[in-house]
Amino acid sequence: MQRLILAALGGIAWISPAPLAGAVEDALRLEREGRVLEARIELTRSVEQAPDDAQARLAWAEFLDRRGGGGVAAAYAQAIERLPSSESDKRREMLRRLITAALLDGDTEAAGEAIERLRGEVPSVGFAAEGALRAPRP
Repeated sequence: MQRLILAALGGIAWISPAPLAGAVEDALRLEREGRVLEARIELTRSVEQAPDDAQARLAWAEFLDRRGGGGVAAAYAQAIERLPSSESDKRREMLRRLITAALLDGDTEAAGEAIERLRGEVPSVGFAAEGALRAPRP
């Protein structure tokens, strides 16, 4: 919204990473203080203000994961897409979380795709999760 207002006034707007990082930190502080709804709103704003920011997306995914919200797997997938390839350790960690979230959602197709992506990150990876993909459902 800020970009649109400044653009309409003929100015140039840049959203600096520093304020965004501060917003994510504020949201985490709010969550620690038990002000979960306010934290959710702050994280939502962070993602809306900078939809391509990996850290905002990651904070949102982790928040949903901690709070048991729906859309955890999708949130991790969006965060992973925005993480630079240079952050391979973080990418692998997020792929593992995505696999777990997808399996918990019963989405074996998404879990299988994430396993294949993780194999691409680390070719020698073997998973117990693969057995879950082939296991019969109750």
